[in-house]
Amino acid sequence: MQSLEYKGFWWLPENPDKKIAGILRFQQPDSPILELIGEQFTTDIYRSHSPEFILGLSESTYITLYKCLSKSMGWVSSYLAHVVFVNAHFEKEEEMIFDNMSVSYFNLEEWARNEETYQLLKAEDFNMKQIAAELKIDDLYLKIRFSVDKSLRLSETSEKLRAHVQIEKRLHFNDYMRKILHYIEIFLSMGINNATYPLSLTGKTSTAKKVSWSYVKIYYAIPGNLIEDAKIIYHQKMFLTLSDIVDNFEEHLENWLLKSERLAPVYNLFFQVLQAKSYLEHEFLQVAKAVEAYHRRTYQQSGTYMGSEDYEIVRDSLVKQLGSLPLDVKIDDKVKKRIESSLRAENINDFTLRDRLKEIWKTHQDAIKVFIPSRKQYDQFTDEVIIARDFLTHYFENPDIEAKLTPQYLIELIQNLKYIMQICLLYEMGILPNKIQEFIKREIQWQPQNQH
Repeated sequence: MQSLEYKGFWWLPENPDKKIAGILRFQQPDSPILELIGEQFTTDIYRSHSPEFILGLSESTYITLYKCLSKSMGWVSSYLAHVVFVNAHFEKEEEMIFDNMSVSYFNLEEWARNEETYQLLKAEDFNMKQIAAELKIDDLYLKIRFSVDKSLRLSETSEKLRAHVQIEKRLHFNDYMRKILHYIEIFLSMGINNATYPLSLTGKTSTAKKVSWSYVKIYYAIPGNLIEDAKIIYHQKMFLTLSDIVDNFEEHLENWLLKSERLAPVYNLFFQVLQAKSYLEHEFLQVAKAVEAYHRRTYQQSGTYMGSEDYEIVRDSLVKQLGSLPLDVKIDDKVKKRIESSLRAENINDFTLRDRLKEIWKTHQDAIKVFIPSRKQYDQFTDEVIIARDFLTHYFENPDIEAKLTPQYLIELIQNLKYIMQICLLYEMGILPNKIQEFIKREIQWQPQNQH
């Protein structure tokens, strides 16, 4: 998202007569900040003031700052904004309804391109546009559209191509962000095999109090690690491109979005793994949690050892036995309470990670055999994952395990768990097993040795 600076007058919706001069500045990865000149919105200079909305006017441009946090110190008054809307005034939450959104993402052009898109570069009509893919779910219409940036007309490179995801649906801004755009960002990141982020975001609204242009430009801070570690990924090195799924794009993206509520923890954990590389130990724990969360959310018929009613009978019986131990058996009250608490814990009847990995093997063994050829090797891999997960979670003293968990060892575990997650997510999208194997084989061929 581009940097911005607006000089103008600013006020609170509930007090429109008190307009204060100030400057709004924004540059990634910092949050937008408004600095007032000489005055403040409140008379109590020591009281924290965090207004939901601040309105501004810069020449003829209407601006709204949303979800603001005071940074005022003494007589210096400044506010951080969660989101900035340029070209519109919103005074209430219920006014923040958008009819459509258009967003461009880092690496989107490479992900979505095919040979036909390059015909745009040769076309004499530089107003030409191309829809690369589209999707309709009830009242939601989504399309990925290419166009040519006419300002770069003399360029001979593909940099003239611009791609946007355009969505038409009447929806509150927060729902757009949380329920649609967030999961599209993760969908693209999985395909690109590296976390992407928005480069620009615009929307059209008919419910704002005032508008100064037909489209509203939207700005917010992107986490610094996403921008700093962003790298161009070329089309042929991506895990899953639009051309791989274009024939069934509508089905695959619809499955992804419709399952987003149930699989939200899985999507979010895997998105963290695709983001900037952190400590190997943290990355390993994140992808292990993603696999466990996936099984918990999708294998609901086989995620427990006993039916809940049967388990309750056994549990209550065991708890009762604790109260009738032989007199010569002494048990500390704290130990007794801990045993009772463990038996009553909701997850005591749940599958362990080991059993969850075994079930995933049963479903996806043909694809897993691409990188772990036999069940015996998979069982050994499972043992290694469990040992590493337990040690890195509890850090009990064990010099042998600690010596074994070298960077190279963890990298191999992480990569295999990532392959398993990719297989599972492709399966949830409705991609056929033979195509999943093909994509995993291709990914392994492109995967540099010891990459991290």
